[in-house]
Amino acid sequence: MTPESPASLGTFDAVLLSHDHHADNLDLAGRALVADEARVGRVVTTVPSARRLAMVRATRRRPTR
Repeated sequence: MTPESPASLGTFDAVLLSHDHHADNLDLAGRALVADEARVGRVVTTVPSARRLAMVRATRRRPTR
């Protein structure tokens, strides 16, 4: 069975993320997914993880020049 890509999974009301320290828990594709506010309504995680993910979301919102 081939794993599905995050792009093929659609949207999510919420994601429960126990921690984001290891790629086997949250890899680069997963980070991109949870940073996409149009696809993930809410992320429930620890305070340190929330701070790191907020930085990623803020970077994605920056206008390009």
